[in-house]
Amino acid sequence: MKREILDAVKRWYQYDWLVHGSRYEYELTPKGKDLTTVMTALLQWGDRWIYGEGREPLLVIDRRSGRRIPRLRLLDDEDRPLALRDIALVPGPGANKRTRAKYGAT
Repeated sequence: MKREILDAVKRWYQYDWLVHGSRYEYELTPKGKDLTTVMTALLQWGDRWIYGEGREPLLVIDRRSGRRIPRLRLLDDEDRPLALRDIALVPGPGANKRTRAKYGAT
């Protein structure tokens, strides 16, 4: 990732220690925290398609229960699962003329 993007999603902190020298830590910014769902979905995709069930190198668990979180999926506004055939892209309020023309909006 480019440095500007990394700086937007996490804050870097440097600590100077007398004995062991400098140490760096980071904290996610609000933008970084919003990526949690995306990153978890990518991790689950890799577990399914690259490593395979039972060979996952890392598991995402719910700290409260200790159980694995369910595979992420898209839901409608009534919590029903959405299939790919149920989804469409339409121009949003920030769409330019090119996007509106491409997706059939005037």
